Amino acid sequence: MTPDEFLRFEVDKEVKAVVLGITKQFDHAKLSILSLYLQQPGVKFFVTNEDRVYSAGRNRGLCGTRFIPDIGCLLKSIETASGCAPAIRIGKPEVYAFQAILRDHFQNESP
Repeated sequence: MTPDEFLRFEVDKEVKAVVLGITKQFDHAKLSILSLYLQQPGVKFFVTNEDRVYSAGRNRGLCGTRFIPDIGCLLKSIETASGCAPAIRIGKPEVYAFQAILRDHFQNESP
């Protein structure tokens, strides 16, 4: 995304949140747009987890495991570009999603 494209990009005023989950389609243009949305007043930032890497498995012929960058790597770039940290971390090791599931689906259950 060029500076001119960035300046012409129209922010959708209906967007109230940005949710970061795993993606293999992350590039500079998406980072620029995410950063722009997070700079808008009132836009909340959610992340599913902060895992830095995940295992692609062991590589035959070479020792060790190969690791693929995960959400934590993307999160750091977004935090740096936007100056914003997530308002809510939904997944592991946080308890937010677990508590919501308990509240919404098991509130009336007896032990």
